[in-house]
Amino acid sequence: MDLCDQESEEAAVVDAMGTSAKTPRGTRPRNRRALIVAAAADLFYERGYEGVNIAELADAVGVGRSALYRHFPNKQDLLGNVILERIQPLADQLHRHHYAPLATIVADLSRYALSHRRDGVLWHREARHMTPGHRKAFQTQVDAIVQAITRSLQPARSDLSSRACELLAWATLAVFLSASFHRKELPGEEFSSLLADTALRVAEVPPFELDPATRPDRSRLRPLSRKEALITTATALFAERGYGSVSIDDIGKTVGITGPSVYNHVASKNELLETAIRRGGAHLMLGLDAALTDSATPSEALHKLGRSYIDFASAHYHLVTLLISDSQHLTPSALEEAVATQRDYLSEWTHLLSQATPRIQGTPASIRVQSAITIVNTTARVAHLRQSPGYRTAISAVLNQILP
Repeated sequence: MDLCDQESEEAAVVDAMGTSAKTPRGTRPRNRRALIVAAAADLFYERGYEGVNIAELADAVGVGRSALYRHFPNKQDLLGNVILERIQPLADQLHRHHYAPLATIVADLSRYALSHRRDGVLWHREARHMTPGHRKAFQTQVDAIVQAITRSLQPARSDLSSRACELLAWATLAVFLSASFHRKELPGEEFSSLLADTALRVAEVPPFELDPATRPDRSRLRPLSRKEALITTATALFAERGYGSVSIDDIGKTVGITGPSVYNHVASKNELLETAIRRGGAHLMLGLDAALTDSATPSEALHKLGRSYIDFASAHYHLVTLLISDSQHLTPSALEEAVATQRDYLSEWTHLLSQATPRIQGTPASIRVQSAITIVNTTARVAHLRQSPGYRTAISAVLNQILP
């Protein structure tokens, strides 16, 4: 609901998570570029693109800023290279397995997920900060990955349309990306098997209809309250550009007032973010309360809770982005509140799953729940899927399949 120029053979050790140790200043390892990319991935993951500056990136590798600039002209270019270079191996691997059976594709995705645990966060949270050129290249790679998964599904799912198979492909990919959004640990083989089993359950969802046509998201009516208009506008702008890239002037202009006039309605830009995220958390907890109130069994409550979250994410996909991506900009007290709300919300999902299915307890239950949440978060932010008639019913069926 989550970084002098003498030649030397000394290099930082890059581990399976893509993290790196700092290289002593004054040395020039032969793989300096790779070390910079690994260190940047760590920092971008831990603190977000907007929370890291060039000096910190250079220091993480033990070089001066001028040395870093020899490889990357600016932080945005570095981010693009971080994300593209980390997605490329998966795209290449799936391309080599052209028309491979689903089991082979799932095995590839399992290996990638456990050796690139941080990539899901980088994809979901930081890709919006890439240059247009890098974003286009990234989207091309993601599309190729989804197409490879779709091809692997189609032979066994002749009962589904191509759009429906694509939806299952996105859901399958989301299962493996979900490992990036928690720090739960299991022995490697057990973790891999759990993700693979969840992905294969997605592939076995009962037949459903997903109209290839799309209905554009409805245009909102503007509220009478100027403050409400500012909150709605700020939520969309923060989600699309990132909190740090949006100014008060940007928000005011979109609403139709001057930037300074915004302060007649709110005390600060941060107040807009805090209000949006607090409302998002309240919406989630109201959905939880309704599911618990209206259900006779844990299984029924879990399915209603899933549908509630699907409805929320579909209608408020910009707010979902904020909950994933911009909480780190909150004040310490507001961040503590937001984290506690999301933690409690996910704990209720896990508790219901454990009650409904006693064989799934503890960490495996938490991992299965995070897969479900990431499926919704991922597919709701793909416009042509979200806008397809039947989307909410289809995703509800997927969640019921993996959260029995």
